Amino acid sequence: MPENNKTKEFLQKLAPCIERGELEACVEEAARVAREIGIGAVKLSFLSWQMGECEKHNFAYTLALAAAPNLKWKEKAKAYSNAGLAAQYLGKLKKAEECFKQSIESYPKYAEANYNYAILLKTLERNEEAEKHYLLAIEANPKFAEAHSNYAILLKTLKRNEEAEKHYLLAIEANPKLAGAHLNYANLLSEFKRSEEAEKHYLLTIEANPKLAEAHGAYALLLFELDIREKVWDEIERASNLFKESGRITESYLAWAWFHELYSEKYFNMRQFPESGEEARKAGNEYLKAAETADGALKYNFSQQGNILKAKSFVRKVPKKYWYTKILYRSGGKRDIPGIINNLKQAASFYEKAAMCPTKERQDVCSACHTSISVFSDTLSVMEAFINKRSAEINKREWINKLDSARLIYEEKKMKNGVALVDTLKQLIKCIDEMAVHREGGLGIQKEKCGKCYNRLTEVSVNLDGALNVLAEHSIEAIREYAKKQGMSFVNGEPEKSSNWLIKAIFGAVGAIILGIIANRLFSWDLDLKLINFVKSITLGTP
Repeated sequence: MPENNKTKEFLQKLAPCIERGELEACVEEAARVAREIGIGAVKLSFLSWQMGECEKHNFAYTLALAAAPNLKWKEKAKAYSNAGLAAQYLGKLKKAEECFKQSIESYPKYAEANYNYAILLKTLERNEEAEKHYLLAIEANPKFAEAHSNYAILLKTLKRNEEAEKHYLLAIEANPKLAGAHLNYANLLSEFKRSEEAEKHYLLTIEANPKLAEAHGAYALLLFELDIREKVWDEIERASNLFKESGRITESYLAWAWFHELYSEKYFNMRQFPESGEEARKAGNEYLKAAETADGALKYNFSQQGNILKAKSFVRKVPKKYWYTKILYRSGGKRDIPGIINNLKQAASFYEKAAMCPTKERQDVCSACHTSISVFSDTLSVMEAFINKRSAEINKREWINKLDSARLIYEEKKMKNGVALVDTLKQLIKCIDEMAVHREGGLGIQKEKCGKCYNRLTEVSVNLDGALNVLAEHSIEAIREYAKKQGMSFVNGEPEKSSNWLIKAIFGAVGAIILGIIANRLFSWDLDLKLINFVKSITLGTP
């Protein structure tokens, strides 16, 4: 009977036992069938290795244990080591340890067995024992590149970075094409801020293995730190495509998600909130795509993170504030309060979706964010109605109760910005309440209350950070402008008198001209026409 037919018959006869999942019982069955067909122990051990390479670890485990008792010395050690690797892949960690010990006992200087056992021990966080077996592997084979490289990873975990660097270099010396050694050494160099050397080894990694997606992702991170944005996106695109080609669809989305999130935080720290919001939106979309391809807890985690980032993207859609902003508003420009309200509503809806994910870790925080941002939107809606001389219902008691619940969560999680938001919103509600009373009665005493409330609102809003601080500033200034129009003198003294219209017009026109020149005609103002109209207005005596 030809050898390949023998192997085929053997595997077919063993398959029913393997399918039942009783692998320990299958060891005896494998030995018996091998004897019947005439397959020897060496061949059986080799077949075990082949099954492992094909990721048929249940067959690899069974065949290795069936072969081992009939082998000697190094061959016996190889069989037990193969069984240990297969057991580890199958999640049978105790059995894997037993097999590695049997392998080393059979042939103590078998480098691969010590190396494989060391990897298992590190997985079990038994680092001292792992180090012992890495050193035994290196002693048995000083040119064992993978052993040097993985030992370096352990040393880095133990914060022994100088020793780690030494073993990465020994690994690269033993095998200059070992991509993993170059990659991990590059990561170490990047942490040391030795950027030029790190870049060299990232490129050597990619040269050794161009299809290693993780290498392109890690190199992109270095480029991010070096602020080379165009090259970052090139590497991320490569990483994402390589993940996709290898069937790792979730990782292909996560590569984009992670880097958009990094840029979002970078812009946020630079107080470039619209740019941060746009990157947060992109990151959120990629996390949501990743969630669609994942299962179990990962699916919910990615979904929640995606919705949180989408919520942040709307919160960070704040109007930019330039040095000339106040002049524009005083010259008749209007604040986009309805736009801010709409953005807050959108943010609240995404926080609500995040709170509904069955990932308990951040459910309560997302719920608090949904509540506080919803109240913010509602209060601004009422404020906007007052500014435009419309009536609106103030749900003061309901808002305060909601904010009190949110505050408890923020305090428990020690989220200072959340607490500051609640304090600011409570003051905003008081101000709107006082404005409503003043609007109805116009009483002097009410004007004094409005003033105190406004000042208190200004004080507490200072504690806000980031985009929320800018949103609060816009809200406060909108109240200020409304109050001045209503003749409430608590804002920077008495309101301006309208009698000296000529002086006001001159200052207004000059201010507009200077603004237009400095802004480089940003608003497409025709300055000459503006000046002509101004002169005409003086001649005609327009008030």
